[in-house]
Amino acid sequence: MKGHTYGSRRGVYVLTSYNTASVGEELAYLIQSLHRGTVIGEITSGNLMHSKTYEIEGTDIAITVPVINFLDNNGEYWLGGGVVPDAIVFAEEAVEHVHEIADLHRGLKSLIAATGDLLDKHYAIHEVALNVSKALMNKWDDGMYWSVIDLDSLASLLTADLQETSGDHRLHVFHCDIEPESLHDVPDIPTAEEVGQVINSVFKIELLHDNVGYLRMDMMPDVEVVKAIWPQMVKQVWRKIVNTGALIIDMRYNTGGYSSAVPLLCTYFFDDKPLQHLYTVFDRTKSTMTEVMTWPKVRGQRYGSSKGVYILTSHLTGSAAEVFIRSLKDLNKVTVVGEPTIGGSLSNGIYQIGESVLYVSIPNQVVFSAITGKMWSVSGVEPHVVAQANGALSVAQRLIAARQLKNKQGK
Repeated sequence: MKGHTYGSRRGVYVLTSYNTASVGEELAYLIQSLHRGTVIGEITSGNLMHSKTYEIEGTDIAITVPVINFLDNNGEYWLGGGVVPDAIVFAEEAVEHVHEIADLHRGLKSLIAATGDLLDKHYAIHEVALNVSKALMNKWDDGMYWSVIDLDSLASLLTADLQETSGDHRLHVFHCDIEPESLHDVPDIPTAEEVGQVINSVFKIELLHDNVGYLRMDMMPDVEVVKAIWPQMVKQVWRKIVNTGALIIDMRYNTGGYSSAVPLLCTYFFDDKPLQHLYTVFDRTKSTMTEVMTWPKVRGQRYGSSKGVYILTSHLTGSAAEVFIRSLKDLNKVTVVGEPTIGGSLSNGIYQIGESVLYVSIPNQVVFSAITGKMWSVSGVEPHVVAQANGALSVAQRLIAARQLKNKQGK
């Protein structure tokens, strides 16, 4: 070509309307599909595929047939129809939106780089953070962010890229006009009048057939809350099920909460001696490794280590609930029945991206198995017995009945 090219770094904005057709559509399509710019306006007319018209011999009828097809860089055929703009607006409003989107694009690179810097500083696995930061900037260089038209679409695209390149679905970018509260603020300690209400809202018990206890736990309270409610909890709940022959713990609706009480709760399913190593936590914010152990003393009677304990799970089970389940599963103290859990984070930090109203949620802790020493997977807990969540309770009951029958026959 003669003269200077416009180059590949500056913004190109193609404005379209319902009248945009044929070769005009081809230009819009190529700019968009090759990640060279942003298309703004109305969906085009849908005449991109070049056609020829033929008369049918001996009649007054003519037929128009597309004779050229297009394949994009992914090897996919253009399927007809109009070009769908990145920003769909009325044609007469397109110019106004160009200025808004161009202003946003001028600050995109710094926002993407700031996201990478936050990962580098806070993400639990530093090596992964470095690779993700590099991948984000490579995507910027390849023009993958020209489709961004507002902060919400940027948050969505950054989230997808973070999760794809890291393999960690817990990374999340979101748009919030006010500074979000920390997810792990110290909770309020219930008053004496509130204790009963807290117990009833978190725990539900039932005595099932054949001396089987049922305990439903819908959240993981902070350890200070547990200490406040535990004397009454032991009287109202624990004493009724601690002497059962087997126990079903229903965590299908437990999306998590605080992990601080996990060691205390786990302690009830071990003997008092020796203390049991449950798991090890690496905290990136403090650069510390902490071995988490069972407690030497607990209030009330322990359930013991010899009776059957079955935990029910679902795709909703997450976060601190998973820590409790995986700790007991690793140490062969429970049988897990249900669906794979969500794979939630032990601890997340929420950080502002630059001076914007975008925030990124970053897992800043990783957990290592007490048995293998390997890092726990982010994919969640796999049950011993896979079952649909709504049928997990009956499956667990059948397993218990089969075990009881086997024990009787053994005697």
